Amino acid sequence: MRNIEPNVLQFPKVLGLLREIRKAAEQGQLTPECATVWLDTGVYPDEIYVKFNVAENDYRPTSMQTAATQLLAFLRRFPGFADACIQNYGQLGIRDGGRIRGEYCLTERDVITGRQFTDTACQASWPIEHWHPDQGITLQYLPAGQSYAIPLRSLKVAGFSNLWAAGKCLSAEPRAQASARVVGTCWAMGAAIGKHISENLQ
Repeated sequence: MRNIEPNVLQFPKVLGLLREIRKAAEQGQLTPECATVWLDTGVYPDEIYVKFNVAENDYRPTSMQTAATQLLAFLRRFPGFADACIQNYGQLGIRDGGRIRGEYCLTERDVITGRQFTDTACQASWPIEHWHPDQGITLQYLPAGQSYAIPLRSLKVAGFSNLWAAGKCLSAEPRAQASARVVGTCWAMGAAIGKHISENLQ
């Protein structure tokens, strides 16, 4: 969405807005798809991203456009949204796709306890951003100042001498992946693999 006044999603305003959306969905004023919607700031000051949480089998482009249009009309009642418009419709994306079977599987406990490894590829500290198919998003934050390591063994495919994977397909439990899959960490994984391979070629 564009043409939105800057800072409408500033904390804690965004929480009040999400509460109103969820209440409207429960009361039937908005489609059921809006019940677990999430709002994020966009690239531009007047832009926000609206993320719907929809199971792959339930996804219908026309019904999602209807839900988005209905949500837009609802949001226009709130300060900062009077001139809002839908600039683009997204497509279905799969968050929790296939993951490799690595030499080590990163666990939720590793993330929560800030575990470190001798073969560290990179550090990560994003909260466990878990998208439940029915309940929507939950965020479990790590303690302030804590990070955890992603080991190279979680990026190396088990049974192969030189086959690697970076990004959301790393070897990890679902809730560990929900933290590690963010883009900055994915870049760091790729850089670590490249560095490791380069050093071992010399």
